[in-house]
Amino acid sequence: SVAIYLQQRYQIGGIVNTINTACSSSANAIMYGARLIKNGYAKRVIVGGTDSIAKFTLNGFNSLMILSPETCKPFDNNRNGLNLGEGAAYLVLEAEETCKSKKIYAELTGFANTNDAFHPSSLSSEGDGPFLAMKNTLDVAKLSPHKVDFINAHGTGTENNDEVESRAMLRLFKEVPSFASTKSNIGHTLGASGAIEAVYSVLN
Repeated sequence: SVAIYLQQRYQIGGIVNTINTACSSSANAIMYGARLIKNGYAKRVIVGGTDSIAKFTLNGFNSLMILSPETCKPFDNNRNGLNLGEGAAYLVLEAEETCKSKKIYAELTGFANTNDAFHPSSLSSEGDGPFLAMKNTLDVAKLSPHKVDFINAHGTGTENNDEVESRAMLRLFKEVPSFASTKSNIGHTLGASGAIEAVYSVLN
C-alpha cells in the first residue's frame, strides 16, 4: 500500500493503516489520525489518500450511468453527472502541545462519520447520512451551526448526491452558509477526495 511504501521510504515508525471506504477513504483517514492523537496513541500522524483512474473503476461508474461527457457542474440546474479525476493529498496532524512553536495552518476541532445504510451507491432522499455527519461533527467541536461560514461540499454533480446534500444542509442550518465543490475543477478523485478537499479548505 502507499502507506507502507511511505513508512519504508522515509523510515517512519508507529502505526500504519490503510482505510478503503470508497470516496470517504481519506476523510476517514483524517478522522482516524485525529482520534489516535485525541486518545493519546500518537503525538503526530500523517494522514491522507491517493487514487488513480483504472479501467475497472471507469467501467464501474459507466455501469451506474453517472459520468458526464461535459464539465461537471455541482449543484447546477443543468448538472448531468460527474467527471473522474486522480490525485493525492496528505496532511500532518499534531497534538496541540507539541506544535506551539510551528506554523499552524488549521485546527481540527470536530469530526464524525455516519452510514445511513440506505443503499450501496445512493443516499436516502432526506439526507440522513450527511445531516448526521455534519451535526455530530459540530457537537464534537462544541460549535453551533451559525458559527459555520463555509462548507466544502461533496458535490459530485449527480442528481442524487447534490439534491440529498442540499436537503441535509437545509435541515441543519437556518441560513445555509456559502458552499462549493472542487469537483468542477479537478473531478471526483474518489479515495483521495476527502484529503484533497481538506487541503483546499485549509489553504483557501
